[in-house]
Amino acid sequence: MSLTKTDQKKLKTFVDILEKDVQKTNVDALSWAFKKLKMNGVAKEIKAGRNIRGNTIYGLEHGLHSKAGPRYDPTTKEFFPQTKKMRVNEHRFIDLTNELLKGAGEKPVDKAKLIKHLREGDRKFEKDVKKR
Repeated sequence: MSLTKTDQKKLKTFVDILEKDVQKTNVDALSWAFKKLKMNGVAKEIKAGRNIRGNTIYGLEHGLHSKAGPRYDPTTKEFFPQTKKMRVNEHRFIDLTNELLKGAGEKPVDKAKLIKHLREGDRKFEKDVKKR
């Protein structure tokens, strides 16, 4: 039994609606993740659907890495490098974020390039701190 043209059209409309619903769910999950990182501005922009990929990259660089990156204690003037556990969690978060971006219909973030950029910044930060 084949579908009539009308039934095919209805089926296509239904599939499109389901795909948009899945995309919205992924965008909401991405927004929720950044809200948990206390990046409320990024979360609001993502939830509104404005520049989802760009806001995600910004959130990864400035929100996630500031919480899971190296630390500096200005009172004791000690530098604490990023621990292995923090690094593993950072990689996992980026992987999960990429899955959500794919589900939202966006291009995933280049993980290797992002990590390389973050590590370069860490080395520069460490040099600057040790000069003080």
